[in-house]
Formats: sequence, C-alpha cells, structure tokens
Amino acid sequence: MTHAPLPWANNGGRIEGPGAYTSDAVVIGVVGEVNNQTVQNTANARFIVQACNAHEDLLGALAALEALVEWESRMGGWDASCWEQARAAIVKAKQN
Repeated sequence: MTHAPLPWANNGGRIEGPGAYTSDAVVIGVVGEVNNQTVQNTANARFIVQACNAHEDLLGALAALEALVEWESRMGGWDASCWEQARAAIVKAKQN
C-alpha cells in the first residue's frame, strides 16, 4: 500500500492530499483535536506536510552526494567514514 499522492497541503491543521482546499480534498489526517485548532496544531501539520513533500528531493540529493563521496573515497580524496550518518538517514527514510 502506498501513501496518497504528493504534494500534500496544510489546511488549518488538516493534512490534505489531492484536491486540497476544495470539497473534494482527500484528508490525510488531522493534527490535534478537530474542534481545537491551536497554533501548535497548525504548525505541526505544516511541518509534517513540508517533510513529506521534501522527502523524495532529499533522498535524491543524498543519493547524489553518496555517489560523489564514494567516488572521492576511491580516488583517495575523502574519508568515507563521514558518510555513515547520511547513509543511516537514507536507510531510515526508506523504511516503511
């Protein structure tokens, strides 16, 4: 099973997928209590949406960096041990 298509949107604490901001919106989730839309609930929803929408771009950028680091390591110009933290983040981001 896959998640709803990106990009997602934050509509006052409601995380919406396709059709965001319309009556046809696919509701992904609601942050906090439905009838208690606090500033923090809205900020949390904004953070979730931002992270989800950036996920594939971040993985792509880290994969490109990984290739560069591996190439530089083979050429003797980079200590690959510095890459371990980024590689762990890639693995974690790809987990279901």
